[in-house]
Formats: sequence, C-alpha cells, structure tokens
Amino acid sequence: MEKYIQELLYSIPQEVTYTTIPKELEPEDISQERIDGLKKLLTHEDVFIELSAAKLLCAWGIDEGFKALIQLYEAGKTEGYFTHRLHGYEGTAEQLLWVLLCYQSTKEEISEEAGDKALQQIRPYVKRLLQKVHNPEQWKKYVERIIN
Repeated sequence: MEKYIQELLYSIPQEVTYTTIPKELEPEDISQERIDGLKKLLTHEDVFIELSAAKLLCAWGIDEGFKALIQLYEAGKTEGYFTHRLHGYEGTAEQLLWVLLCYQSTKEEISEEAGDKALQQIRPYVKRLLQKVHNPEQWKKYVERIIN
C-alpha cells in the first residue's frame, strides 16, 4: 500500500494525544485535505482500500462514507476482510456495526435532527448486521435504542 494511502487511512496528527485510532479523531483534528483524499479512495481499484476509506469517513459522520459503505455492503463486497484477531471468526459484521454506531453518534453531536435522520438511515443495516455478528446478545445493549 502506498505511503500516501497509509497516511490517509491510519495516521494520527502529531498534536493529538487522546487516541491512537483514526476513527476516534475529533472533527477539529481532521483536515479537509485528508477528507478529500479519503473521498478519492472511495473509487479505488482495491476494494479493501475503498472499504477502509468508507469506514473511516462514515465513522467521522461524512455522508459520502456512509453511502459508499452501504453500497459495498449491498454489493456483497465487505465480507472476508476482517477476521477476529484472537478467535479467528469472520468479524466484518462487528466492524460495520461499530462504524454505523459511530456515524449516528457523530451526527447526533451535530444536532438532534441530524442524529435522528442518521438513526433512521442505519436502522435497517443494524438489524441485518445484528443477525450476522458472532455474539448478538452482547451487541443488544449498544443497539437497543436503534432496533426498537
């Protein structure tokens, strides 16, 4: 993977000390240049890069990331990329579920209206993904408000 792409997907700005995980960056720590670069990756020939960019943008509450993630999911292009590191089971559903929850949470921080709209957008996918996760009961506490 090119260094430029790795920087877009995985780097943390030097001044950030509160996380080492890019999807947890606060909006003020995400440059427009990085967002634009990630948006360009949404049409990359490598599906894993496309999926990774969509996940990150979606977690940051960016609509293009949400739309791209859903398109990849609907096309069946998300399976098989994320295996649980300890137990070896397919973990794509868990990965996507977390990203959708981040999307809704980020939108909710913008406004109640944006949060409600995002909740409606993610609801059908959360319900479907919940059927695919390794341990659905463990997830219910996180998604109860969304699925009911």
